[in-house]
Amino acid sequence: MSKKIATPKQTGGGGFVYEDKVCAWFLAHMLLNNPPFPEEIGKIEKINFQVRQDGWLLDDFLLSMKTEQQDTLSVAVSVKSNLSQINTEGFSKELVADLWSQFLNDISTVFNKEKDYLCIITAPLPVDIRIDLNKILSNAKAIDSNTFLTRIRNEEGTAFSQSQKKIFESLSCPTDLSNKHIVSPENIVDLLKRLIHLEFDFETDTSKDESQLKALCKNSLSDQSQELLLYNSLCTLRGKYAPVSGSVDYNSLIEGLRYDFKLIGYSNHIQDWENITQVVKTRLSIIPDNIGGKLTFNKQKELDELEEKL
Repeated sequence: MSKKIATPKQTGGGGFVYEDKVCAWFLAHMLLNNPPFPEEIGKIEKINFQVRQDGWLLDDFLLSMKTEQQDTLSVAVSVKSNLSQINTEGFSKELVADLWSQFLNDISTVFNKEKDYLCIITAPLPVDIRIDLNKILSNAKAIDSNTFLTRIRNEEGTAFSQSQKKIFESLSCPTDLSNKHIVSPENIVDLLKRLIHLEFDFETDTSKDESQLKALCKNSLSDQSQELLLYNSLCTLRGKYAPVSGSVDYNSLIEGLRYDFKLIGYSNHIQDWENITQVVKTRLSIIPDNIGGKLTFNKQKELDELEEKL
């Protein structure tokens, strides 16, 4: 059997570069304490990387969110820079299997279908597919499952186009899972309600999303000349944490950046403490070690103890 030839994108790490920037986009939102999704989903408190071993099938990132009501939820994220997951035929079979396995807790029980979300990130879709998918997702979230199902399966109805109906039907539960979990057609709509799709154009020469990401970095800084340095730093963090299935929360992100960047709201007082220490050392050095020029004593032990306490 002939061996498949890797694409230049694969050998050159193109997919990882795209994923690095997606990760940086989420990190920038966490840094600014801005919600990356609709506000009701909340703000990012922690990002875990490569979480399949924890039972998540959309495993590139797991975002731990907290809402304004202090409720917690999870968003499992799959990042694919190519367009193989969603096309004119709808969702790919592989993606559909993963979505249903996660939604039904077939392999693990980590997903809470009442509050968690599944997020698919791709490069920008063709305009007609994007319009169709957005309509399906927005309608599924806005109306109850039975009403949505009646409208989209009405052969004579005009609420949805044929291309939109095709995308919807492509999300039907695989037969083996459907039989095992007794899945109803309404459950397809229930799955759509927990689905998020985001597009990023990071691979284009004039990327609007990259410009927006850099603007987020700029808004995080009191010294905005550090914008590009912060952008590059955030883009390296996925490569640090993903290989070890690590995680980063708000506090550790701040702690890792505050000494190299002038973050808004986080002053770096290292130089101030160094100046104070130098002043103290200078003043200690001029303390005399004699009385009246006659009686001398060794002050070094006391000075060492005082310096250690300071």
